[in-house]
Amino acid sequence: KINQTLTNVINASDNLFSLALNGGSYLWNVWCNDTWGSGKFAFQNRTLYVDTITPLINYGGGVEENNSLFSRTYIYVNVSITETNPMDIIFVLYNSTILVNSTTYSLSNVNSNNSINWINLPNGEYNYNVTTRDKANNLNSTQTRFITLNTNPPTISFVSPLNNRDYSSVLVNITTSSSAVYVWWNNG
Repeated sequence: KINQTLTNVINASDNLFSLALNGGSYLWNVWCNDTWGSGKFAFQNRTLYVDTITPLINYGGGVEENNSLFSRTYIYVNVSITETNPMDIIFVLYNSTILVNSTTYSLSNVNSNNSINWINLPNGEYNYNVTTRDKANNLNSTQTRFITLNTNPPTISFVSPLNNRDYSSVLVNITTSSSAVYVWWNNG
């Protein structure tokens, strides 16, 4: 039970006060009196919720590890949220130079609208994160993750040996594009 008394109120005006409250639910009302001693409480009590807890947010299953490289045109992200009063969730995607997409969903509960699939993305480097906010405006975000999409196959060209030449021994020399990860040799 917390009480506060204001003695310097201004009649027919907004009179503000503040209290330091811990997190939780509070039932409150206001009582006023005049200089002649007449007074009464407001017609009905109000309920006030104080939320001082930051929501928890983590990447869920199916989300790629940080610094991943894929040959595809989409990025799928889902998260799990722990929060008693969720309000919204914001998914943000950047490429190497600009904001590509920012999508905000209202949350009816912590299990609604927790995923996004950005599709038809061109080749490039991307980074993304997700932020959630509760009804008391407490925010929390995931770490930023980086992913590279590249649907172009690597290139390879022979430096030597030259085609249709006779050799007594052969040193094979090739050049590959920077996207090549593995090279397999087939002699036959």
